[in-house]
Amino acid sequence: MSSTAIRQALFMGFVGWSAYNIRLHAVETYGMVIHEFDPWFNYRAAEYLATNGPQAFFKWFDYTVWYPLGRPVGTTIYPGMQFVAVWIWKLLPFLGVEMSLHDVCVMIPAWFGVVASLAVSWLSYEASGSVNAALFGGMIMAIIPAHLMRSVAGGFDNEAVAMAFIVATFALWCRSLQSNNSWPIGALAGLTYFSLVATWGGYVYAVNMIALHCLVLFLLGQDAKKLHHAYSLFFLVGTAPSLLIPVVNYAPLRSLEQIAPLGLFIFLQLLEVCRLVGKWRNMDDKQFVSFRWTVFLSTGALLSAVAALLFQMGYFAPLSARVRGLFIAHTRTGNPLVDSVAEHQATHRRSYWRFLHNACFMGPLGGCFLLMRRPIEPAKSFLLLCGVVTYHFSFKMNRLLLLLAPPASALGGIAYDALVDILFTHLIGGKRGQARERKTRIPAETPVAADTATNPTVNRSAAAAAAADGRSESKGSTLSDSKSKSKGKTKNGSDAGSQEKPQDEIQKESQKSKDRKSPPTSGAKTDQAKEASQPVQEPQPGNSTSSKTYQGPLGGLPEEFSESLAEAGKDLAETAKAFLRETPNVRVAATTLLGMVLYYMASEFWFYSHRIAVPMSSPVIVYADKHGEIVDDYRETYGWIRNNTPEDARIMAWWDYGYQINGLANRTTIADGNTWNHEHIATLGRCLVSPEEEAHGLLRHLADYVLVWAGGGGDDIAKSPHMARIASSVYRQVCPDDPKCTTFKFNEDGEPSEAMSASLLWKLSQHKLQPLEEGGVVANPSLFSEVYTSKRGLVRVFRVENLSVESKEWVADPANRKCDAPGSWYCQGQYPPAFAEIIRDRQAFKQLEDFNSK
Repeated sequence: MSSTAIRQALFMGFVGWSAYNIRLHAVETYGMVIHEFDPWFNYRAAEYLATNGPQAFFKWFDYTVWYPLGRPVGTTIYPGMQFVAVWIWKLLPFLGVEMSLHDVCVMIPAWFGVVASLAVSWLSYEASGSVNAALFGGMIMAIIPAHLMRSVAGGFDNEAVAMAFIVATFALWCRSLQSNNSWPIGALAGLTYFSLVATWGGYVYAVNMIALHCLVLFLLGQDAKKLHHAYSLFFLVGTAPSLLIPVVNYAPLRSLEQIAPLGLFIFLQLLEVCRLVGKWRNMDDKQFVSFRWTVFLSTGALLSAVAALLFQMGYFAPLSARVRGLFIAHTRTGNPLVDSVAEHQATHRRSYWRFLHNACFMGPLGGCFLLMRRPIEPAKSFLLLCGVVTYHFSFKMNRLLLLLAPPASALGGIAYDALVDILFTHLIGGKRGQARERKTRIPAETPVAADTATNPTVNRSAAAAAAADGRSESKGSTLSDSKSKSKGKTKNGSDAGSQEKPQDEIQKESQKSKDRKSPPTSGAKTDQAKEASQPVQEPQPGNSTSSKTYQGPLGGLPEEFSESLAEAGKDLAETAKAFLRETPNVRVAATTLLGMVLYYMASEFWFYSHRIAVPMSSPVIVYADKHGEIVDDYRETYGWIRNNTPEDARIMAWWDYGYQINGLANRTTIADGNTWNHEHIATLGRCLVSPEEEAHGLLRHLADYVLVWAGGGGDDIAKSPHMARIASSVYRQVCPDDPKCTTFKFNEDGEPSEAMSASLLWKLSQHKLQPLEEGGVVANPSLFSEVYTSKRGLVRVFRVENLSVESKEWVADPANRKCDAPGSWYCQGQYPPAFAEIIRDRQAFKQLEDFNSK
């Protein structure tokens, strides 16, 4: 192994160590703690899987959540992360490592953060062909805040694992298009895609991104046969097993969010059938075009009729509020439940700098460098397309900044590599840039004929150019050549190496290079090479179309576009080099300036990322205040509930805290972050925002205790306007004739409105905080009794007085559950009979489209 390869391997190891180390702040400060809300459910599900096994897991109906309905967890969860956690936990003892399942779940985000960073290195290499770009891209991904926000140790959430699967799927897809013989790798891309589907609902983004790229390549004239093989393998291998995941089921075949990838799959099958039939019948061009039009028109008419019928039957699932919000200009999606979540809001421009830092402009710069490298291969076009599309949609929703991390990191790495290459090659005078590309993807011999047979316009020119370029694996690197100097300088500052040959010899070699790029027409070539070297001929009537494929309405555009960019870049570079040779002082100044800028940008990004990683790693459930004291009110409250309430106690709280109450207090909750039932959450909201006596009339049938977050900041009072809007979307009497509930708010003087001050939530949050004579509030002790307030007053617990024992016993009776079939495990709970009048009052939720216009 060469010293360069060793240094590159060491740098890659440093990338992995950096990705791991930066994610451990919370563990080092607070110990092995699971963060936030959703991770507690994920851990609880992993614990159930480890204890009961897969068969029981997929038939798990949990009656301690979403009381009194319950939740069929096994069919409403993406189980991939739980299976990964349990497999790792079972494997570690064989490696001599003893860890509890809890600790494995804490560490998985950090471990997979390393995997995702290395996967970005791979994707960067596929797009650029440069090992150094791969190292820089992986380094950016390792510490970029957009990735950190979902992958710190303790954040046991789906995205932490899914990001590694997304990037690996993208890298394998790009590799499957590397040459005409690489399409079988599409099967591996399908396997990683299946892993992604099992882990996170964001798989919809990945499959649509790949389908869009495939379509763009087809329109630009790429070999349709290769695209068909690669995409078909990817789609079939990834989708077929995904249909067996209960939460996914037939969504890839029914959801409008995934109809485009399915439609592209059908389209490519029709193209391939036409190609095979044309070959079998030995059609000429005119016959083949007529036949293809007949097939597509007849099939299109048939599929349109079937689709229209299926739409009428309700076969296709509509777009979700989150997805619809990505395609319209909005401040609200029209769903108050979705709008109540901060990460679903439109992304502010400042957020890009906060989560991407200088990758904001280094990414686009890397895209420009990619465009100037000829030819624009599929991997390059994918990374460019992925960056543009993901940036567009990330602007619509805060949460999608996470998906921008991989393309921004990969493109940023390419930009750093190009700038360092300019610094060491053109300014300092090293040899780093002379052999920086990998070997040509398309061999100069036998595969060329296959390429040109299926798509002569694009592939023959690409193959000839690649054969002439003769690019070889980079022997230099950022690490190895950073100290290299020119062995000799002329008086004007130019490299001695450039003076070793006379100028006329250099021109002759340049002419020879051009000659090599021209397709040879004679010589001792094989038949296949002769076919590849002959000029492209327009199809003539009578020619066989047995191996012809559709070249696309934009065929040839990528080659011409990239050539013009490459020529422009080359001219600019030559002019700059000539100027620097003639002005050594400017060359020294430019070298110094560029070196300082690169050093500043890299060091600033490093220190910024490590600085922001500290607050990002702070768990919501426990944190340090401005004086450095540990605030542990939430865990202490859940511990009190676990130790001081009956095991069958039902705790009413806003849905945000349901997962923590289940996971830490081990008590029944009314709702949680799954948010699968809008009407039920609206019922919960009505209980909390209604006047005290009215709320008690509802609560006594559902809960034994009420838990509220108080103390300011993002407490329940701050969230209460959202609660009112959600309640009003189902119970119109909460805010009559006012779907936005504008009357439930704080007035301009900071005082609560009449509706807010009368609500149960206000009474419980403000209970006895001030004396009555000073405007204090006291909850009615005959309805609600205070039983616990945390040390700093951040959490308060009240017991519901005069609760309905009859309703509680009715719900607990298994005979009152509604099963989908006799003897089935799927038996949903029902509201008690005393709640029937409340249920009759509500209206099924309907999307409020006018939220975007009023």
